[in-house]
Amino acid sequence: MARPAASDREVVFDASQLDDLNAVAQQLFCSGAQPWEQGYPRVLVRPPVRWGRLLLNCAVPLAACAALFVLLRGVWPAWAALLTALGALMAYVLVRLKSLIIALVELYQHFAPDHVRCKCRFEPSCSMYMIGAVRKYGAWRGMRKGFDRLRRCNINNGGYDEP
Repeated sequence: MARPAASDREVVFDASQLDDLNAVAQQLFCSGAQPWEQGYPRVLVRPPVRWGRLLLNCAVPLAACAALFVLLRGVWPAWAALLTALGALMAYVLVRLKSLIIALVELYQHFAPDHVRCKCRFEPSCSMYMIGAVRKYGAWRGMRKGFDRLRRCNINNGGYDEP
């Protein structure tokens, strides 16, 4: 979305404010009403970390593949058992990729510091966009749309952009 043209507005200040040129620039150029402006009031969502869900999605499949490797190693050669166990793990990851990506983005949202998360120039934020795009378009296309959005997120871009 293109930024609207700057409107003519008048800001009144006195000579004592000239010492702080940053404050004068804020008054002149930033209303704080648009996501690309520095004073935009961003609401940060900090989702709770669901450790049980993470354990079920990460540790249990790894343990199951290790058990499969141990069981098959007694019957097959070690390389065949390893390839079978890794294939089973990759199949699980491909089936559950959508929920794994969302869980990783929620981990970022929970632990990333505010000064990093508030640099986003878009509304909704890039992490919320990634979650929305993955939910709407699926894992592969949603990740591609999310990474394209991350590339666009800089000081010269911004605005309202839904997935």
